[in-house]
Amino acid sequence: MAMMEQQEQSPPGLNYDQQAVIAEAENIAIQLLQADEGTRRSQLSALQAEDYVMYAVVIQRMEQLKLDERNQMMQQGGQM
Repeated sequence: MAMMEQQEQSPPGLNYDQQAVIAEAENIAIQLLQADEGTRRSQLSALQAEDYVMYAVVIQRMEQLKLDERNQMMQQGGQM
């Protein structure tokens, strides 16, 4: 009975640790940003086919990391 109540409380398919997904995506994003374009495209394509949720989070993290780097460069450039 308690098992059924627990299943009703959490939507099906969403039983994953969001923080773990984000941390793993961050690591993958960093590795992909350091890889050459061909390797990056190949690995992203494989990830998209294998785990679309992870793919989407990795893409988002890559964009955020690029933006953070750009903003940091602009701030350093403005301070000099």
